[in-house]
Amino acid sequence: MLVISLSGVYLISMAPGLTWANYGTDGGDLITAAATGGVAHPSGYPVYLLLARLFQLLPVGSLAFRTNLMSAVAAVAAAVLVYELVTRAALPLSERGNWLAGLASAYAFGLSPLIWSQAVITEVYALHALFVASILYLSTEYLSVRFAQKQLDRFLGLLVGLAIGNHLTSILFLPILFFAKFVQSSGILPGTSLKASWRLDIRGLLNRLIWLGIGLLAYLSLPLRALANPPINWGNPATPFGFVWLVSGRLYQDELFVLTLASIWERCQVIAALLLGQFGILGLVIGLVGLIIFFKPSTCF
Repeated sequence: MLVISLSGVYLISMAPGLTWANYGTDGGDLITAAATGGVAHPSGYPVYLLLARLFQLLPVGSLAFRTNLMSAVAAVAAAVLVYELVTRAALPLSERGNWLAGLASAYAFGLSPLIWSQAVITEVYALHALFVASILYLSTEYLSVRFAQKQLDRFLGLLVGLAIGNHLTSILFLPILFFAKFVQSSGILPGTSLKASWRLDIRGLLNRLIWLGIGLLAYLSLPLRALANPPINWGNPATPFGFVWLVSGRLYQDELFVLTLASIWERCQVIAALLLGQFGILGLVIGLVGLIIFFKPSTCF
């Protein structure tokens, strides 16, 4: 029901072609780069381009519509993972209670104005949401008791690497890869000493880092694309300087690192307005109350 209803909503409201609606000003760049084997604007977005090209091969609609379709599929999949996350984390009052909590959360996520807006256009953010939900899902205690920890370490490392290949903000997940191996290796149980809880699981950490590196290999597709002299070739990453310029997002670093107290306060206001616009006052109050009352930290990452 969740998949069918959200898919229907997205398909009905999906842009039929290229659009600048919903702040999708990068759509033309991404569609063309994916279709021609080119290099998109910084940071290159290699994982997005590879997946977008697969959707562009579908025999339906225009080239832009097929690329828009990938956003819808990613948003629906992310909503399904939100449902699973909440269902597994909800208090075991009853099976029905867990199901209702998961469904409400999935719809609140999938129909929030921001996610909805990105699910119907060509942009990287719906896929980014899917990566975030997937990483959180792989970090749940529910999975840790059903799969070998070595397998989870591999999947998690690979997923974080691919997520960085879609959007650089996924670098914020790197502390999870490190810190979690300090905590989990001790198996925090009643009677465990504080000293033992900070022992590092070196083998598990190396396993994650190796697969993180495998995921990051997606960036090697950028110089290979550039060597073919495509019509879209930002920074020409076939050269070392061009590669660093592109992947580091140097074009936008002035906006990111030049912060004043006034700009920080302005960004806080924007974030507050964004949250209010997505869920309303009632939704934010319910979410805050639920976080305070029902939050249970997990030791499984």
